[in-house]
Amino acid sequence: STFNCAIRNIFYATRDWNGIILNQEVPMHLKPSGSWKINEIKTDDGIVIRHGLVAVSDGKVSPQSRHLVVTKDSILLQKQCASNCDSASGNRPFPLDSKEREVIVVKQNGSGLGLSIKGGAEHGLPVFISRVFRDQAADLTGQLFVGDAILSVNGHRLKNYTHEQTLKVMRDTGDVVTLVVKHYRASTPFLLRNSTNAERCAEILQDCPYLRAEEGWETVADVNDSLSNSRRSSSPADISQASSIANDSNFWALDGEWIDIATVPLKFAYITRYIYGTDQMRRNAFEVRGTGGKSTGVITILEPAALSQWIRHISDAIQSINASEMTLHNRLLPGVEQVIYIGWIHERVPSSEAQNISSNGYLWLPVFIGLKGDAVLFFKEPPVDVNDWNTTAKAFLVLEVMFRPLRDSEHLDDRPNCFTLQVIEESLIESRYFSVETRQDFLRFENAWHRAMTSSAIRTGVKSFPVMCDGLEGTLTLNWNDGFIFAASEGPEWSYKFSQLKGSSDDGKETLKFHFRQADGRGIDRKEITCSDLHSLIYCMTSFLTAKVATIDPSFVKVDARKSGI
Repeated sequence: STFNCAIRNIFYATRDWNGIILNQEVPMHLKPSGSWKINEIKTDDGIVIRHGLVAVSDGKVSPQSRHLVVTKDSILLQKQCASNCDSASGNRPFPLDSKEREVIVVKQNGSGLGLSIKGGAEHGLPVFISRVFRDQAADLTGQLFVGDAILSVNGHRLKNYTHEQTLKVMRDTGDVVTLVVKHYRASTPFLLRNSTNAERCAEILQDCPYLRAEEGWETVADVNDSLSNSRRSSSPADISQASSIANDSNFWALDGEWIDIATVPLKFAYITRYIYGTDQMRRNAFEVRGTGGKSTGVITILEPAALSQWIRHISDAIQSINASEMTLHNRLLPGVEQVIYIGWIHERVPSSEAQNISSNGYLWLPVFIGLKGDAVLFFKEPPVDVNDWNTTAKAFLVLEVMFRPLRDSEHLDDRPNCFTLQVIEESLIESRYFSVETRQDFLRFENAWHRAMTSSAIRTGVKSFPVMCDGLEGTLTLNWNDGFIFAASEGPEWSYKFSQLKGSSDDGKETLKFHFRQADGRGIDRKEITCSDLHSLIYCMTSFLTAKVATIDPSFVKVDARKSGI
């Protein structure tokens, strides 16, 4: 298609959707422009592709020059490769995380593994891969990289193995070798230098002290590692490093090839300026996190206008593709179960792990939320297809949940755009505290919530609760058309329109008092009831009343972003 052709023209030495190498030169008008400027191209299909230079860090090394490309459904990052780069020199893409990986290497015609190693226990380091030779066994796996620490060979753990002991184990293997490796990005620049093994190991130890951890070169647990490293990446020193890189003429150099190193699909992704788990905002940077743990890393842009534009373009692309996903799901769902909102929000939760990054004992963790039919649903992972809507971790009826926007004075920390959802679970009230990234995101969620609540109230029509009034057992019914109706097996009944309710109060336990305006408008009737399910009654009553207001004044649930200062 025209779109795919445009993509192929942008990326030099990248892969198409079938994994075929595309060795096409980047057209001059699509090459990085040498500034923070965002460049745009439009395909014949009207699809806009944006690209430009940024600085990217994984939180462990200084920000590096990268080419950022945003398409309609993904973000790609490219690194510059010198014209003479090859696999043997180690200039090849690297893994995005430091998780352990199992790689099976098949030797070719009795030859070796096709890699070189450095380090060893005598240097206080793991054994690192320092070179991967082109078109040999290790290179053909596509899964081994300079900077990988070899943890085991065919099940033999190499902890505390010297360099020579490791060589012996590797030489004694057969034609099929199973390696367990773990990548250490910070070691890669030192391994690629033309220095001796001892010199490189000394440099790595000096600049990468975390490799000497007491637990035997293991990195910190994923969450804490991500949080602490992200915190470092946002420090003034790192911003200063990004600034010095951006002012370096080599940062803007355009010679050589650009190869893609990371792709993050935008479907069900989210963009954030906050350090993971905290309320600390990065001043000049953001990160895009996708499903399956994929991330762009921390993208630093020192020019405020360009930073805002990139965030807006990426946010719009995410919203567009999520809206398309909702449309696809809704085609397969009945009318009463239509999805009107999906997206990531962040929840403030107590956590013992928070002590490593915060003194308040709380973490901000992402939660995927959906509004579907009469329910609000919380997911650990987004629903990829229609059947996944039945695998939620938690689901609550919208009419029985209290949505409350919070004023700035009510915020518990420095994250803005906060609200609570009060839910009832096993007869207990739980107030869950959430935040969204921007004011626009907040208004979008608030609008969707009121629409879901209104639709649910109209569909439900009638909701009844067992109560006692004036010593009589009966039922209080909320009727969409008729209002409040109390009926008892014996004794008088009473009813009032929703519009007659002047006020109400409760004791937070069982008692609820109503103040109704009389039909002739001349007086106030007071009614008192007790209900064992008081909070469900109050939440449902609030939903019905809010929905009534919304139907009388449709603008109540229509958010005008222009009037909201967005």
